[in-house]
Amino acid sequence: MVAQICLETFKSRAEAEIVRSVLADSGIRAWTTSDDAGGVYPMLAFSHGVKVWVDFKDAGEAWRVLAHAEGSV
Repeated sequence: MVAQICLETFKSRAEAEIVRSVLADSGIRAWTTSDDAGGVYPMLAFSHGVKVWVDFKDAGEAWRVLAHAEGSV
């Protein structure tokens, strides 16, 4: 089993998906999770947030990619 790490928690699925796609475009496997009853109750994400996860071995590179992306905006 590969260890995973939560990079950050976002208030909306849209924000989390943008970050996930930036990571994916850089070749980093990333995924999102949210306790929103499988999307049936999206308002639950406001209380618990939407988490972006990566494999632990990719965490350092993921942070570098996101720092570079923030700096270029």
